[in-house]
Amino acid sequence: LGYIIHSWVMARLDRKRSWELFKNALKTDIADIQGGTTQEGIHLGAMSGCVDIIQRAYSGLEIREDVLRLNPQFPDELKRINFNLRYRDHWLELDITSDRIKINALSSGAPSVRIQVKDKDYELEQDKTLEVTLHQDRPPKEQ
Repeated sequence: LGYIIHSWVMARLDRKRSWELFKNALKTDIADIQGGTTQEGIHLGAMSGCVDIIQRAYSGLEIREDVLRLNPQFPDELKRINFNLRYRDHWLELDITSDRIKINALSSGAPSVRIQVKDKDYELEQDKTLEVTLHQDRPPKEQ
């Protein structure tokens, strides 16, 4: 799990180095970089750690004070992250690129949720979509 831990630490300090460590973690089973341990089975910790780096470290996803926060910082090689997330009884579809975040809140019957993108706060209700353009001065689109 050393590659995973170091990649996580480097995600905010040196994205290029983080990406290299991340790729090494991906190779743990595929290329058997540990010298024969793949025959014993998969390295589930390394696999789940790789997913965690993509979904939380590079997207900047965290939850604090009842707010779902996103602050993406992609390595140059990563172009897009797309995943579903269950948060406060909502199913959220997240589509994140280095210059845009789109969040679709599916029907749930749950009350609206607070979302923060790059230090700006938003309310997102079920059946609504929030789209925020990053690195530009355009206002967010809500549909």
